[in-house]
Amino acid sequence: MRILLTYILPFLAPFLAYAAWMAWAGRVERQRGSRPDAPPIWVTGLAVVVLAAALFLVGHAVGPRPDPGVYVPPRVEDGRIVPGHYGQD
Repeated sequence: MRILLTYILPFLAPFLAYAAWMAWAGRVERQRGSRPDAPPIWVTGLAVVVLAAALFLVGHAVGPRPDPGVYVPPRVEDGRIVPGHYGQD
């Protein structure tokens, strides 16, 4: 769900808006007897800008944890596996 909301949806939003505009403009233009035109390259550029803005905002909103400590890798103690964790040795 996180990948959908932070990567896929911001990238697809301009394309969905373009499709909605084309559907609306197509209906209007069919009434006039002509064809709607809009350059898809602008939509792709807008999608890249929206995706970059979303990644920037998510990166600054979430960010790294403040000083998580030292990572202690997994190890075997008395025949048991102790999982890796952050903390003191």
